[in-house]
Amino acid sequence: GWPSRAQYRNTNSPLPLLRDKFILPAMLHRVGIAMSLRERPFAVWALPLVMLGLALFVLSSDVGGIATRLRGVLFDSYQVSRPRPYEDTRARAGYAVRVVDIDASSAMRFGPWPWPRAMLAALVGDMKAQGAAIVVFATPLDTADPASPKNLLALVPPGPSFDTARLALEYMPAPDDALAAALSGVKAVTGFTLGTTAPSRKLTLKSTVSWSGKDYPFGRTRDFDQAAAPLPQIEAASAGVGALNLDIDSDGIVRRMPLVLRLRDKNVPTLDGEMLRLTLGKNAITLNSDNGNSGLFGGAPAAASLDTARGELPTAPDGSLWLAYSGPHPE
Repeated sequence: GWPSRAQYRNTNSPLPLLRDKFILPAMLHRVGIAMSLRERPFAVWALPLVMLGLALFVLSSDVGGIATRLRGVLFDSYQVSRPRPYEDTRARAGYAVRVVDIDASSAMRFGPWPWPRAMLAALVGDMKAQGAAIVVFATPLDTADPASPKNLLALVPPGPSFDTARLALEYMPAPDDALAAALSGVKAVTGFTLGTTAPSRKLTLKSTVSWSGKDYPFGRTRDFDQAAAPLPQIEAASAGVGALNLDIDSDGIVRRMPLVLRLRDKNVPTLDGEMLRLTLGKNAITLNSDNGNSGLFGGAPAAASLDTARGELPTAPDGSLWLAYSGPHPE
């Protein structure tokens, strides 16, 4: 035990002072905490631990899409508070990117969308004349132009007196052929739509999607049963074909751009993936696997990054890129 105060009465030792003022109160305080935890109901002190464990489970498993919605709200707040500064793509990466949009004045001049394929062919010719290296059509081209002369054959009355009209319509150049001819003179990317409807013809891809790492990274990538391919002549004239499908969150907002999707468990590039591949001059786009090391406690292997000329670009687990929006610009 501790020496009594009388033993140190005639000395200058600070031990009694330390014992009485610091050591004994600290020991009694720890004993009091242990006794108070035992005396309190289980729910009082266990509830914070249960809530913490539940929060970690929701964030790691994304049950009910709660974590995804919270992540979307947080991402939107960053977009509003600190939007990405606009940078000209030519100065940043050496490529000038321009979006040809259909505004109200264009619709008044050329009519409502969709425009005839002959007009699209003329538009491609104009872009090529102005130095466009790659032309991308972010619209389906899987059905024939309604203005095609062959579509008028059924309207010609039967009988030999109309044989000349039928023959003339049959041999008139189709607008789809004119668009295919225009696309063949430039690197063009056209799209197909993934879904559940059985297509009229089989899709022919122009490239592959490869991956590096120990484990297959596309287990979280959306899978589809069918693909509506572009018209044969347009597909043949295209340097790349990619999926037009978007990643739309449950609140209707597009926050991510997919680079790869799956068609009956086969990896297929998206429209943006094909555009990136042609820009880099590669035969395939390559994504890197996280080998199951993502999340709080790890998980199923998923995509981690995309190989580019400037290094690896981080991706979402499904192989998509988060869009850092900088607002509209007239250029």
